[in-house]
Amino acid sequence: GAWLCGIALVVAPSAAGHALDPGRSRIELPADVLHVAGSSVWFGGVVALTLGARRDAYREQVLRRFSALALVAVAIIGATGLVRAFGELSAFEQVWATSYGRLLIVKTVLFAALVILGWANRYRFIPALARSAHGLRRNLGAEIMLLLVLIGAVALLTQSRPGRDRGIAEPIPTAVRARAAPQAPREAVVLAQAGRAIQLAGAAANALSIDGTSVLWETLPGEASGSAALVDRNLLTRRMRTVARNVAPLYGLASTTTSIVYATATVPVRLVALDRRSGRLVVLSDSLAVPFAWRGDRVAWAEAAGTRQRVVVYNLRRHETWTGADLPSCVGGLCYRLDAVTLADDGVAFVRSAIGSETSSVVRRAFAAPRPDVMRIEQDPQPDLVPSATGVLYYALDRGWYRWDFGVKRPRRVGALAARALSPIAYDGEQWLLLQHRGCDDAVVAGLNPTRTATLASPARAHAVAAIRTGVCVRLESLTWAGKRPVTTWIVVPRASHSAGATAVIVVGRSAHS
Repeated sequence: GAWLCGIALVVAPSAAGHALDPGRSRIELPADVLHVAGSSVWFGGVVALTLGARRDAYREQVLRRFSALALVAVAIIGATGLVRAFGELSAFEQVWATSYGRLLIVKTVLFAALVILGWANRYRFIPALARSAHGLRRNLGAEIMLLLVLIGAVALLTQSRPGRDRGIAEPIPTAVRARAAPQAPREAVVLAQAGRAIQLAGAAANALSIDGTSVLWETLPGEASGSAALVDRNLLTRRMRTVARNVAPLYGLASTTTSIVYATATVPVRLVALDRRSGRLVVLSDSLAVPFAWRGDRVAWAEAAGTRQRVVVYNLRRHETWTGADLPSCVGGLCYRLDAVTLADDGVAFVRSAIGSETSSVVRRAFAAPRPDVMRIEQDPQPDLVPSATGVLYYALDRGWYRWDFGVKRPRRVGALAARALSPIAYDGEQWLLLQHRGCDDAVVAGLNPTRTATLASPARAHAVAAIRTGVCVRLESLTWAGKRPVTTWIVVPRASHSAGATAVIVVGRSAHS
């Protein structure tokens, strides 16, 4: 029992630190565990010697035995510390240019001081200290004090943002959030709120909600603001805060009870996950290629790195990464691009197109499958791909919509989607979610069959919240879900304008029952 408790205590700090962050090498977790184990042996042994020195006069042999054990522990700590440092820093200048690097310098200096003291104890002072309990306690006490300071530095390192994440927008500290909450962020101005619906000055994108009582969205760059921001508003208290700045709304937004995932407006574009509790920001991808997909606890993305293209799925709850495809960018004289990614319950799908060719491929891979399935699409350089809970849903030019569920060998055409007034938004496994055009307004309709639908989200609510009945068009920007509540983002624009004078309306709808 005591051994099991000890092992658990050794593993716990590694689970709480950066070793389990996504995108890390497999060697980092065992290296971190060994680092903690070596530190525990060293610190625990010094404390035990200090307490024992108060009762007994230690013989030189006892001190030499512990000194030999401490030497092994120090070697393990040094080696594993180097492994961890290389994992946390991506450039040498980050050693002095980031707070993480500066803390690492402090830790290294303290560690060096302890090594020097340990060396002096072993080779110069042990014979004298073995005869003097008072001298032994004094030296061990000094070593304990240095170790405690070192532990404090390690605690700060654990909570600091690694140097490899430098360049990402800093998360707002908890204390700052609490003070700034009553003030409206400069990036977003709410013109009106009616229950669970709000009107914003300017356009917005990707609104979503977890519990229906607050909404999260991304502003769009306009004349008043040159960059986009990620904003959160509590619909009950009407308080807002800016979660992040310099975001890239084009690439999407996702949120769970523990994490917020978004893209940064950097070159190249990065995909990051913000921990809601700690404020820690983790880079999921350094080279995001297309808008990412989100379903439940999973996010999926396509990335391009050098001569390779990858499609990756990450489980935000389990912190597990799964690679759906790892492909060369060019093959046989043709180069390819990744155009879209979607997630299903049982796998991932994406479109891969040959540059300068009329041929493309729709690719799917089930999580349990050993390899992807590929469907070549002739005479269509870029098929449309929309989310489907059961597999793949795509549009082939001049041929219509096709459904290719996991477990089914060949795609089948969905003839009911041939009506031009209806465009699929998604298929959730039970019902179709469709975009319907009503004049210059949009509406969302849903049904078990595309030919028999009912209105799920109407532009009338956006008209009412904006207090404008005529002379404008209401266009759907996005649809997400808060449980069974649809969360819609609408863009209200004057009929005579494409974007000038646009305002956004976000509506958390009533519970929908299929």
